[in-house]
Amino acid sequence: MRRSAIVSLGTMLLVAAMLGLRPAVAQDAAFSGGGLVGGDAYQYDAAPYALPYQTAIYEYATGQDGKGYYAVYDGQQWGSWQGWDDQTADYAYQPNAVVYNDWNYVFYTGKDGHIYHNGYDGNAWQGWEDISGDYTYADAPYSSVYEDTLYLYATGKDGTPYYNSYDGDAWSGWDTWQDAPKTKYQPYALDWGDHANVFYTADDGKVYWNRYDGSVWTGYKALPGDGAYDYEPYAVAYDQQLYAYAVSGDGVPYYNTFADGDGWSGWTEYASAPPAKVKYQPSAYVYDDAQHVVYTGDDGHAYYASYTGEWSDWQDLGDNYAYDPYTYEYGENYYLTYTGTDGYIYVKPYAGDGAAPDGGYVEPTPTPGY
Repeated sequence: MRRSAIVSLGTMLLVAAMLGLRPAVAQDAAFSGGGLVGGDAYQYDAAPYALPYQTAIYEYATGQDGKGYYAVYDGQQWGSWQGWDDQTADYAYQPNAVVYNDWNYVFYTGKDGHIYHNGYDGNAWQGWEDISGDYTYADAPYSSVYEDTLYLYATGKDGTPYYNSYDGDAWSGWDTWQDAPKTKYQPYALDWGDHANVFYTADDGKVYWNRYDGSVWTGYKALPGDGAYDYEPYAVAYDQQLYAYAVSGDGVPYYNTFADGDGWSGWTEYASAPPAKVKYQPSAYVYDDAQHVVYTGDDGHAYYASYTGEWSDWQDLGDNYAYDPYTYEYGENYYLTYTGTDGYIYVKPYAGDGAAPDGGYVEPTPTPGY
């Protein structure tokens, strides 16, 4: 590093110390660089969702004006945010999206409690459709593909967990499970172990798991362990095991592991606690033979750890984080996207190997207080 750069960094750290401020990004931060997604024409009220589709990334967001927006990254540059002229209701909560049968499907829950979806075939959007059925919903839905079917999961306003399926031609209609616990928040689902797996956090503070083998559902089971949990759970497959993640009511992150034949391990705290209490849904991803987790802290910072047989120390990714973080893989790298406390949406590439690629980002306009 050149001497002028060292002097500049030392001066900044000295000023930060004099003002009682923490540096915004930890040394050798796992994610660095990046910038605004799609520019600063709008501000957002929920977490974003990024979906690799064909050769691009489609990033979806919920505006503070209740409109749905998306921006597209073509591998070189982010396009500007754009919406849909045929949107019929204001949206709430974060969006969700999935690729199914070569279509890009996006889902929102409206402020009216209805669930809306739209599909894109690579050339044109098919138009918004209300697929609520006879119910209204309390949070964002979650979509997942299992075998040749798209499954959509949602939490009713009365706390009933529902699911719906789409075969490429028609929706089956909403259904629920006998004796299912009353749930809250958005569900989470993934295809693992030859089953569709779905997780919910219930009113009783437990995280429940149900799975489907293509013929029958096993029925809801509470993941073992002490404590009560808030926010949406998350899960990821790693090293032939299923890892579930949750945040306790007092802001502590936990994980639970499942292996066929052994069952669930029970909720476990990390070997060391992150520097702050955490909240919202965590994000977990397997990249480059390691498991990566990101949590949003109640101090507006994000915290990161990785696992390759044992957990790393926590890294502070800096400030200006609100809502759920989201991570995804595109091309040859791994990315973190999030809504800032300033209302804008950002993306940062993974730099765990010390080299963050240039991604055609819009440089953020400095916002007072962030």
